[in-house]
Amino acid sequence: MGAEQRKDQELNRLIVWLEDKKEPEEHELYLCSPSIKHLWNCKHQLVLKDGILCYKWLDPVHSRLLLVVPRSLRHKILENCHDAKLSGHFGQAKTIERLKQNYIWYGLREDARNYVKSCHTCNVNKKANVKPKGPLGQFHAGIPMEKLHMDILGPLHESSSANKYVLVLVDQFTKWMEMFPLPNQNTITVAKTLLDGFISRLGCPVQIHTDQGKNFDGHLFHDICRLLQIVKTRTTPYRPCSNGQVERFNRTILQAIRCYLKGKQKDWDLHLQTISGAIRSTVNRQTGFTPNMMMLGREVLHPINLLTGTCSVNFEAKETVHHVIDLKNTLQEAHKFAREKLQAAQLRQKRTYDIKLYHKTYEVGDIVFKLDSTSKVGQSKKLRAPWQGPYVVTRVLSPVLYEITGRKKEMVIHHDRIKQCDDEIVPLWIKRLRNRLFGQCVPEGNMDSRKEENELPDGWSDVLFSLPYSNCDSSAVQLNRNDESSGNSDSSAVLLSPDKNTLKVPGLDLDSENDINHGSCADPLDLANMSNGNSDSSAVLLSPDKNTLKVPDKTEISDRVKRKRFLPSYLSDYVVDVVSEEF
Repeated sequence: MGAEQRKDQELNRLIVWLEDKKEPEEHELYLCSPSIKHLWNCKHQLVLKDGILCYKWLDPVHSRLLLVVPRSLRHKILENCHDAKLSGHFGQAKTIERLKQNYIWYGLREDARNYVKSCHTCNVNKKANVKPKGPLGQFHAGIPMEKLHMDILGPLHESSSANKYVLVLVDQFTKWMEMFPLPNQNTITVAKTLLDGFISRLGCPVQIHTDQGKNFDGHLFHDICRLLQIVKTRTTPYRPCSNGQVERFNRTILQAIRCYLKGKQKDWDLHLQTISGAIRSTVNRQTGFTPNMMMLGREVLHPINLLTGTCSVNFEAKETVHHVIDLKNTLQEAHKFAREKLQAAQLRQKRTYDIKLYHKTYEVGDIVFKLDSTSKVGQSKKLRAPWQGPYVVTRVLSPVLYEITGRKKEMVIHHDRIKQCDDEIVPLWIKRLRNRLFGQCVPEGNMDSRKEENELPDGWSDVLFSLPYSNCDSSAVQLNRNDESSGNSDSSAVLLSPDKNTLKVPGLDLDSENDINHGSCADPLDLANMSNGNSDSSAVLLSPDKNTLKVPDKTEISDRVKRKRFLPSYLSDYVVDVVSEEF
């Protein structure tokens, strides 16, 4: 510790002042860093113990000496006070308190907060205290059959008719609801029930909205929608509230089924149609009308109406033409009033939902984690990491919808299921993906062009950056085209020919070992073997006068040279391409 403190320029200056018992001049202290000024203001608490700079911590219960940590050891101290098993990967406040027990330096709190915030293990395995919550979106259909919500309810107990599922359909504007019992939930069964039971009676909707189930998102269902010119949309993964219109009806359906079971669970599908009729004849609090009135323009008769005679009281005989006109006017007035009610309901729901928002805006290129809600057989969900990643945001679809890209796949995800990644170490594939994303946004005028005079052709760059002498000192090989063009080239420069295909080395003699600088290269270029014909097709060719190096075209460069520049995909996260970084 004492040796490292003396290697630190700031702490060494404090140690010298304390050893010499010297008071620095005011102008000298002004030129010092904030760290020195902060510690020197507490000079009465600084002591040297066995050559180690310490800070005397005065405490009424437990006074002690704290080690003043040099910059070179701070990361190691933070790692042991947070990552070690006896440290427990605790949060920022507990890590700071652990550090304050034995150590001190300027900016300790900020360094500890940043270290804990960038800890990958903590980011993946700890749930957030405040869950992300984006603002509620506003979209609602304004005419009947504009948007149809679909969902599968089940599996339920197999009924006496061998049914296990319920197909539920809800029109978003009129709240008209249909449900059909199904023996299975495969795509063929669902599509046939939709066509025969709903579309054949009420017509095609403009849009169908479902979850991401394979029975709704398969090729067959998409082909049917394309044939009928229906727009198909879907929710984001693990976001059932995006299809909340039908999810809310599922709860009402289950409540009604339980009321009529009477302990016989195999009879749950006997009363589905009567339950759906009851729901359609009930006033909806959002629209102010029953689904029957919104869809049919009238109320249907129930047995109670026949018994009490209310049907004859409100009945008025009309001619067909007048009946159609009145029905049309009734529907128009009902729809107009319902649209106003729906707009007011949307504003009320958004005001209530947006009370406690925790919204963060992400941009293209941001690195995020994705909430993992999957469950695997043989693994406890409570012991699994709640977050997966990192991922990169590649597109912003809306204020709450983002397209993210992982190592193997892309997906569209909701804002509430991602969080920002603050990891200190980022995988190499993410760096490359971000470079490609940001490269697409660079204006053409700012992009490097290979056509510029001072730029080497592709064939030259492949050879210069792949051959063994690419790690040599820059003084070993000197490319000086500007000096050549101005007539100022000296005898030691490597000259590029006008056709950009040859390198001419003035004064090079292979018979003299002094012309090859073996000391400046770890693996010098063996020109003698090349001149003897032992070079392959990708090697630099030596002219007969032993004074010119010729490079083949880029198409002639062998795969062996290219493989030195491009790493295998399975190593790209762990191996750094030194050549590409240096050049």
